[in-house]
Amino acid sequence: MDTGLADDGALLGACPSQSPVDGRLLDQLSSGDIARMDAQSRVTVLLALERERSRIDALRQEVLSAIAVNDLSAQQWCREEIGAALRLSPVTAHARLKDAEQLVTRLPEVHQALRDGRICELQARAITEASYRLPEEAYPALQERALRRADEQSLQQTRQVLRRAVISLDPHGTQRRHLNAVADRRVRISDAEDGMAWLSVLLPALHALACYNRLDQQARAERTGEDGSGDDGMACDRRTLDQLRADHSSLRCSAKRQQLPTREPAARTSASSYRQPPCSARTTNRAGWTATVRSPPIPRGQWRTTPPGRGAG
Repeated sequence: MDTGLADDGALLGACPSQSPVDGRLLDQLSSGDIARMDAQSRVTVLLALERERSRIDALRQEVLSAIAVNDLSAQQWCREEIGAALRLSPVTAHARLKDAEQLVTRLPEVHQALRDGRICELQARAITEASYRLPEEAYPALQERALRRADEQSLQQTRQVLRRAVISLDPHGTQRRHLNAVADRRVRISDAEDGMAWLSVLLPALHALACYNRLDQQARAERTGEDGSGDDGMACDRRTLDQLRADHSSLRCSAKRQQLPTREPAARTSASSYRQPPCSARTTNRAGWTATVRSPPIPRGQWRTTPPGRGAG
């Protein structure tokens, strides 16, 4: 395999399958040799670098754990020190110190797997977070289940294993946590940029699925004309199912129906708005705003502008 590297050995020789990355490899990588590698060589080097990053992450967790364990102050000033050093808020610094102490002192097998490069830092963090839901005597069983095939799994697959393990290892605790979570149901709103916002509802899973299924049924019925919106059974709505579900949820919470465009028009001017004629079930999609049940598209050239501050009417 020709990688275009020095005669004293290919770069791959510096990073065999289970060895750490040495300084010579890093020097060669920083000297522009990556561009001269073939595809297989790049993948091999990438895997070696991932293992090295896992080893460094494990060492970082050890350092954070030592800082947390040796901080005997009642105010836990280590949070402020680590926050200032790493440019983190005290809350984030506290979470990192807590997770590191949990990983190193109570989950040694997971920490060793991270140090060996068999799992990544995100997998180790997921296992650490899952351990908080279990009593300490269940930690060995959790580690055994989580690490059984973790080196072959993605992060999402590892989380699925952890969810099943937590339920199996502590069924009574799972039921208790569910009741506490039901009591914490709520509605939140958060910014989504570009004049949009997320409206999130935390509900029991069965209730949330029932709400989604209801919105989905209404969206599909309106899109196919089953709600009577089309005079000949033909669909006259060009909104996507996601848009229809969102519009139906908004309609149920607001006092009036609002007409929203399905996409940005090909051309528009600032401080302009649009007017649309009454609905025609046979209107087809054309340039401009796409059709909705009560708002068919306006052909290009027929858009009208209104002065700023006045509604579209």
